[in-house]
Amino acid sequence: MIEEMLDRLAEYQAQADLLALDKQALINQVKIPAEVLAAQDEANKRRQAIDSDFQKRQRVAREYSQYLMGELIKPQLPPEYVAAMEKYRLECEAINGQCERDIETDQENAINEKAKIDNDLQVKVADVYRQAETRKAEITAEFADKQDAVKDNIDKLTQEIKNATIQEGKTVKGQFYQAVYVRGRVTWITDMLDGMVIAFPELAKARKEGTPSVTLRKI
Repeated sequence: MIEEMLDRLAEYQAQADLLALDKQALINQVKIPAEVLAAQDEANKRRQAIDSDFQKRQRVAREYSQYLMGELIKPQLPPEYVAAMEKYRLECEAINGQCERDIETDQENAINEKAKIDNDLQVKVADVYRQAETRKAEITAEFADKQDAVKDNIDKLTQEIKNATIQEGKTVKGQFYQAVYVRGRVTWITDMLDGMVIAFPELAKARKEGTPSVTLRKI
């Protein structure tokens, strides 16, 4: 009787393991389509290209600014020195100012281009990822009832095996599991032992035996 229940418990556990494997296999099949991953990779490459191009244009703009200022003829020290130097300073500021404005405009354009890439990518992939997560949740929900039912069977049968083994009073082996009978722990009430001699028969009153228990082990 107990042997049969132990073998049935092994079958329930095998069902639980198989359900867990089937569930994980289905979840593993929920993958992000290759075209979506390719779109993400392409977007990253475009962003990198924009950054690289902007840095090159920024470097060229600054080099050209330096070139233009190098072309200016720095005045010598004629009587009109102060006015000439002021004009020279203003021309340099104008060139630098224009260069910085061009760089700012270029940078703003680059930021806008990357934002557009991000927005376009978000539109393409957001729904795909949302569908993937929804499908995984559906799979988990589909298996929940089945796994709960198997777990209930395992819990109920385990308790029946323990109760039957306690009544049997010994360890019972099945094909895959064994119900190990564990005698109740024996304890002594030390207060009752104080002042008593071992030979006194009343000493037996100090003996307490706990409730036996059963441990199920895989063989």
